[in-house]
Amino acid sequence: MNSLYNTRPDYSQDRHLKDNKNINNSNKTLNYFRNDGEKTKISHNNKKDNQDLSALINYDSSMINKELVNKTTYEILDNIYKYDIVNTDRLHGSIAGSLLNKKTTLYTNSYYKNKAVFEYSIKNKFKHTNLIE
Repeated sequence: MNSLYNTRPDYSQDRHLKDNKNINNSNKTLNYFRNDGEKTKISHNNKKDNQDLSALINYDSSMINKELVNKTTYEILDNIYKYDIVNTDRLHGSIAGSLLNKKTTLYTNSYYKNKAVFEYSIKNKFKHTNLIE
């Protein structure tokens, strides 16, 4: 498996991305939209190809166990790394896509957080990332 982090812990004996049948990266565009209360008004969550990675890959929702949180982070980053384009309404998904130099589109969420962080921290630093309201 092509990995962004060659020195990361080996989780191949565990549930790993390459074995997760719910994740598909064959088209090089990742649609990474929320399915919870913060989802956008745009109905991307009904798309057949939507992959809410934060819901699909989560080893410790309490965020207490450092090893499990790291495992979740590595797997999400590994997955985003494989795509050329990231469309998302998850702020951390857009930050990861931006840092990984992907063409990233951040959609506003149900309140002002995504737009505020985009305007303050992303807009002038990552020219390949844009915001859709």
